[in-house]
Amino acid sequence: DMSVFVPEKLTKMKRQQIYDRKKDRAGADGCIYCNKMSPPPLTREHIIPECIGGALEIAHASCPECADQTHAFEGHACIGMLPMRRQMGFPQKRRGAKAREMRKKERFVLMLDHNRVKVPIEEFPALLMNLVFPFPGILLGERQQDKPLTGGVYSAELTDGFGEKLNRIKAKYRANSIGIMGIEPRGRGQEDDYGRMLAKIGHSYAAAELGCGSFHPFLVHTIRGVKPYFLPHYIGSRPGKSAPILDDLHEISLENGLPGAESYVIVKLRLFANRDTPTHYIVVGRKV
Repeated sequence: DMSVFVPEKLTKMKRQQIYDRKKDRAGADGCIYCNKMSPPPLTREHIIPECIGGALEIAHASCPECADQTHAFEGHACIGMLPMRRQMGFPQKRRGAKAREMRKKERFVLMLDHNRVKVPIEEFPALLMNLVFPFPGILLGERQQDKPLTGGVYSAELTDGFGEKLNRIKAKYRANSIGIMGIEPRGRGQEDDYGRMLAKIGHSYAAAELGCGSFHPFLVHTIRGVKPYFLPHYIGSRPGKSAPILDDLHEISLENGLPGAESYVIVKLRLFANRDTPTHYIVVGRKV
């Protein structure tokens, strides 16, 4: 079912924190992904991407090479949410008058009676598509398989004024059918990018909460772009409906109640937890 997606000014988690890495074990205090100590100083890292309202950060977290990797796949993973991000007023990395002028010129794609039409964000009827995946294979005792992280649509949420915008577009272009695309198709695939983003969120949160060196990491090769990724083995979703809608924009915590939690470090994640969204589980490593 599609429910009304009411916009609000809540663009960050209420719970904000900058982790200081005091829990790292000796010899594990370099980059949280490759453990390299790289001049210039390690950069601050958002655990959940800033472009979708992530507020938890780790100080002195990432070397330049790993930062380039994470910024690239996060950007590709979040590009499909761009219309929703624009309409909801999420933080922008590029600020200032020039960036504002560029955003005014942005156009978003609709298919009107099989014709591709580009419209400004004010006219675009945006959707937030929430994806759900099979349960992590490692927690089911399955063997690793080199497959992409694939699943289905859990829910589709409508932005404010969706119906009115749809009707105005139909009337303006005299269209009988409308297909909502949002952005032009990109040359590279998106499946691995979204899975890598979930892997990065899980690993960085566990590193912040427990400290690097406190678990044997499973996902650093995935984050750094070293294949095979084995994404469905370590990342998946909870079957059935999710927990109640929360006040926080996102929900993230360490999970101790699943089978295998006594041996593995598991991160529980709900993006846009203030909506009807699925719960993901990310098995980030084996406990030391």
